[in-house]
Amino acid sequence: MSAFVGLTTADGYKRMLSTLESDPQEPSLFLSTLGPKLPGFVRDLVSWVARTFLGDKLFSDLFSLARSKSVSEFVEFTDRRNKVTKAWYEEVWDEHNFDGVIAPVQALPTIPHGACAVLSPLAASTILYNVVDSPVGTVPVTRVDPATDALPAGFIPGATGGSTIFEKRMYVGPDAAYNCETMAGIPVGVQIVGRKWEDEKVLEMMRVVDDALGDRGFGPGSWKPS
Repeated sequence: MSAFVGLTTADGYKRMLSTLESDPQEPSLFLSTLGPKLPGFVRDLVSWVARTFLGDKLFSDLFSLARSKSVSEFVEFTDRRNKVTKAWYEEVWDEHNFDGVIAPVQALPTIPHGACAVLSPLAASTILYNVVDSPVGTVPVTRVDPATDALPAGFIPGATGGSTIFEKRMYVGPDAAYNCETMAGIPVGVQIVGRKWEDEKVLEMMRVVDDALGDRGFGPGSWKPS
């Protein structure tokens, strides 16, 4: 994730945002593009507060990387990206000789309208495969069920190594993004990940997984709102 943030913010998003011209910016880009817009001392202060008072090292480290880079820094992050890709291929594809990987899509089945403005980092679980140049397809597996998908008792944001700030926003309090009652029936899927340039194989693996799961109420017109 650090290689991705380091590279995508290298020009401060100037090129990406220049294409907007007079159009308004998509609200979901608010947090993603905030870092490079801030003065350095403000960005450093936000990172320090997140780490020191909120105990969120992950957010602090990534937010501090969201800034314009020098040419030498860009080369450094490009090298870091290349090393991540090389390690992924050696330790996943080559060592285990996998045809594909089945992985979660993200930490929420869906995101309420407007929540992307502060929860865009949820894409981290799909960004990994962008970084390593792997083709991916998504297959629906089941649907949110309030009887089984409530948060476990004693849930503590950040306890398993995730971002304390984002997990609080996702799961805690009256304005939490996740609510198994209001999300009942929303599809929950998995990612089917393949090797670089093997897009056709990913499509075939998706078919195999879909067939193995059998009839589970998906397809055109299959879901009826209650």
